[in-house]
Amino acid sequence: YDVKQNIRNVFLAYIELTLKFEHLNNIIGKVKVFIIKDIHKVKKKKRRYINIIDVSVSKF
Repeated sequence: YDVKQNIRNVFLAYIELTLKFEHLNNIIGKVKVFIIKDIHKVKKKKRRYINIIDVSVSKF
């Protein structure tokens, strides 16, 4: 019983981690898309570039 419970816990922890990584990848993907869309506006203004990243991350 203990062994089964441990395996289950490990499996659940693994799934949870996988989902967290997937969520992170989604955020990174969305930030990339957001930056690519706005990159032409940003080339002249580096400070704005940082703001875009901050805003994108805080949206999710």
